[in-house]
Amino acid sequence: MRADAVISHTPFPTVRHVMSLLLLLSLKDQLVVPLDKVPDLGVILDSRLNMEAHVANVVHCSFYQLRWLRCIRRSLTTDARRTHTTAFATNRVDYCNAVLYGILAVVIRRLQNSQFFAVILLLFG
Repeated sequence: MRADAVISHTPFPTVRHVMSLLLLLSLKDQLVVPLDKVPDLGVILDSRLNMEAHVANVVHCSFYQLRWLRCIRRSLTTDARRTHTTAFATNRVDYCNAVLYGILAVVIRRLQNSQFFAVILLLFG
């Protein structure tokens, strides 16, 4: 059995936050060590809850998938390319996007760049 824990804190940790990071939990003789990032239902939660780790993972996976699609684009019909690109957008970028409410515009811009690349690939690929 695996158990992970994340302790959220402000960008400027206080003595209490530092002490909580040193805390080791024990549940049913299992040691639970606090981590910086914890995946939960496909969303990566980090200790600052700014969603940068989750967005970085989504963008990384998105660009990997789009590069793969770019390599095979000549073998696909326009409809197949449109279907793959639409599936990419709903599967990668739109999954759990409600957790992104209120994050920084810089972080949102990274997701928009991957969507923009998908549109370019669809229109001019």
